[in-house]
Amino acid sequence: MLEYLLLCTLISNGYCFTCKDQKNDPVEWFAVYKMPMENADNSVPGIQKGVAWYYVDSNNKGALTPSQKTLDDKDQAIAYTLNQYYAKQFDPTIFHVMYNDEVSSSLKFVFHFLE
Repeated sequence: MLEYLLLCTLISNGYCFTCKDQKNDPVEWFAVYKMPMENADNSVPGIQKGVAWYYVDSNNKGALTPSQKTLDDKDQAIAYTLNQYYAKQFDPTIFHVMYNDEVSSSLKFVFHFLE
């Protein structure tokens, strides 16, 4: 029983990342859709620069709605969520994997390993 209690304590004291909403509050999930650049449209902030996006989260289920923040802004859900990682990216106790399916414009690949 003592081993079980110790394990639960260790797990609960560990650092974990969580999704953050547009106000930097924790949410179970969020989904975004990046809008394409539309030079002749100004209906959504950032659409003329290609940084507009739609957003929905677990607290506001329903249709995706245009975000009043752009992808360039530092006070929006994606930035809040990723900032948790960036603050701990060199912590050797945290394992992380990131993936991007965008085709690279060069054949140079960089791998980073922490020891």
